[in-house]
Amino acid sequence: MKRVTRLFFIVLAFMVSCTDPIKQTLETAGDNRAELEAVLNHYKEKGNEQKLEAAKFLIQNMLYKYEYEGDILAKYDTILYIYQSLRKDSIYIGDPLIINQTWDSLVSKYGKIEIPKLKKKFDCRTISSEFLIKNIDLAFEAWENSPLYNPNEFKSFCEYILPYRIGTEPVEEYKERYYKDLKSIVDTATSPESIVFGFHYELSWARHFKPSLKLWDYPVELPISKIEIGHRGACRHMTTFGALVMRACGLPVTIDRAIWANRSQGHSWNVLILDDHKNLPFDALSRGRLELAYKPAKIFRRTFSLNFETFKGVDPNDIPGSFFVFDEYDVTHEYVTAHDVSVPIQIESDEYKTKKHGIVCVFDNREWRPVYWGEIKSGKMHFKNMSPDVLYIGAYFDEGHIIPATEPFLLQSDGLIKYCQPNKEQLITLNLERKFPRFKRIEEHAMGLRRMNAEGSNHREFKDSTVLFSVYDVPYHVADSLVDSAVRYRYIRLNSSTYRLANLAEVEFYGKTEKWAEEEKLTGEIIGFPPINKDNMHPYTHAMDGDLETWFEKTKGPMGWVGLDLGKGNEHIITRIRFCPRSDTNFILKGDTYELLYWNRKIWQSMGTQIAPEYNILTYKNVPSGALYLLRNHTRGKEERIFTYENNTQIWW
Repeated sequence: MKRVTRLFFIVLAFMVSCTDPIKQTLETAGDNRAELEAVLNHYKEKGNEQKLEAAKFLIQNMLYKYEYEGDILAKYDTILYIYQSLRKDSIYIGDPLIINQTWDSLVSKYGKIEIPKLKKKFDCRTISSEFLIKNIDLAFEAWENSPLYNPNEFKSFCEYILPYRIGTEPVEEYKERYYKDLKSIVDTATSPESIVFGFHYELSWARHFKPSLKLWDYPVELPISKIEIGHRGACRHMTTFGALVMRACGLPVTIDRAIWANRSQGHSWNVLILDDHKNLPFDALSRGRLELAYKPAKIFRRTFSLNFETFKGVDPNDIPGSFFVFDEYDVTHEYVTAHDVSVPIQIESDEYKTKKHGIVCVFDNREWRPVYWGEIKSGKMHFKNMSPDVLYIGAYFDEGHIIPATEPFLLQSDGLIKYCQPNKEQLITLNLERKFPRFKRIEEHAMGLRRMNAEGSNHREFKDSTVLFSVYDVPYHVADSLVDSAVRYRYIRLNSSTYRLANLAEVEFYGKTEKWAEEEKLTGEIIGFPPINKDNMHPYTHAMDGDLETWFEKTKGPMGWVGLDLGKGNEHIITRIRFCPRSDTNFILKGDTYELLYWNRKIWQSMGTQIAPEYNILTYKNVPSGALYLLRNHTRGKEERIFTYENNTQIWW
């Protein structure tokens, strides 16, 4: 039913594109038609041609603009007021335990917010002439008084300043208030970069609007009024908020979104549209200057206008319905040196010979995920404006199923294509360290352990303690450090006395009662600092619970440590300390069951399962070379990533 409904709206969109869009909107407005006509008549009577054109622009692109409504949305406002109370008390960073508990309680009581169960409230049937006229007048005032004002950029003004909404956030009056409140940032700026910095400082640092991981679970757009309650939102909420606020000050700002190529999901950010076409992308609320943490496969820019031309002639059965987004366009080339790609269809199928369009996919941690579409001509799939240094596969789309049509191929930086094809005549040995790449955020967790000291003492307060070793070479997995000592200690700890944040997933102490005795894992009373309390989500005991997926978080401060009291009369010579930083646990875990697979035309071919005999390394012999590989952990975890193997190294894609 969902597929049928989507096809209906796609066909309807193409029908609308062939008629007068203003006329179509007015006819669809029903009882609200008089309100929209009043706006047009207002500017006709005033003889203001430019504002009349602006009104026409809004009305002709209003047909598919809507917001969601439903009783359940108000019930979830509770989470926003929890954020508000925490912010007023200034006692939290990130999403503390009470946020997750409150969310779980709301889900249990009311169920999840499900978009298909919400009603759509269409703008053309509800928006008032008074609201629209005020919005237009305020937009012109802000634009004409902006230092970036250029009367020749009317089209840009209509797309990126004039609109009263960006996505499906509820329509509210906000422009006048934010224009008066934040106009000084624009007036005192000396460059586009200083404008961006000014808003970043004001919103993120002065007013503490911040992203929230938990609100990723909130599936609909938030209005400005609700964001102002908790000062929190998911990435998509906060980019919408940032764009609306800056537009209110006469700045042409919109949202760009990326589909990641080398990991799942994507990201969105704001972009300031400049008349020299050297646009300025930025993260208004997190870092200011944009830094792409991952490789993009595609990047799209949000518009208010509806673009039907791109999809003319496309059979809705040939590509996913999610591709039919009429209010955005491809800007991948603004961020990378993009290339047009033509790939021969290598896996023929009589069933799909009549298809005129194919799709191109990247790997999404577990499976191939469509990211774009292109024409099929002369036995080839043609894809435009593709990001380089990304591994793709061409495919057919059939009723939700992805049917591979090409071998996996790497689009190199020079635009040339390299295929991943298994060579069963040339077998190699793979020494594997991980099943998923180690990204920067994981490395940052480990860096916090630098200059941690292992200390032994015979005083509980660690008076006259001895440093047994110091962490200088930071490990990103389970590491062993040998200790050369002949002294017996009752108390042993791993101590961080620096002011940096440190996250320790696990630590184990090993020792002997005598030099000649057998080494044993030491046990005793777990001791540590700071003291455990109900607000501490990551206490020191998590570093000795045997679980690599929990961790002890030493906050930024003078000291934090975890250790053992071995007990009176149970002093030991310390011989070894095994420890691991907080991580994604995607390195090889001793005792877990793994399976290596390689891509063989249309399927993943297994090279068999193994139980890892040690941490950090797993060896597979007699594997076809030149292939695309995937390592799967059958014991735990969900994250998996494709890789090639070159010069005895895993190369992640």
